[in-house]
Amino acid sequence: QVKIRVADASDGVALDDSNNNFKIISDFTLLAPNTTVTYQVDDTIAITWSNLGTVNNVELAYSTASTDFTTPAIIAATTPNDGNYIWPFPNNISSTVRVRVRSLTDDGNDISNADFRIRGKLNITAPVLSAAVEIGKPYLIQWDSTGTIPNVNLVYDTNDGTGGYPYTIVTNLANCTPVNPATT
Repeated sequence: QVKIRVADASDGVALDDSNNNFKIISDFTLLAPNTTVTYQVDDTIAITWSNLGTVNNVELAYSTASTDFTTPAIIAATTPNDGNYIWPFPNNISSTVRVRVRSLTDDGNDISNADFRIRGKLNITAPVLSAAVEIGKPYLIQWDSTGTIPNVNLVYDTNDGTGGYPYTIVTNLANCTPVNPATT
């Protein structure tokens, strides 16, 4: 616990001590992730930070509730305070994610300045390349997904993807359930 005393420099007789104790804590600055960006499940990022003060180890955590770290998810319970940690994004889809770096020896911490997003990934595996699909005939559409994506919409564009995908095959389809649509 710390207190402050102020005293007359000429004789030290006139003085006063602070009434309350306070703490001196380390000062952290979370450098990344620290902007409004979208990341995908299983991608990796370097969590980076700097600090003033002597702290050997830190805890890294994230929240999907923006600045509310009441029940954070722990990324690393203890890691060296070297300013760098490689983090693979978890399957925890959210648009209000923030990271916190926290000292394990005092109350010093910092949280991302802005929410970022973690989203899933989709990858079409069929049709491939320039496969021909006959009008009115069933054709298997397949895709892989990474992360929790409960439902998908399947749409198509007859203008090499530049027409805004105006044609609907199916909407709100349970993810990873291939369909055999009859297209027009």
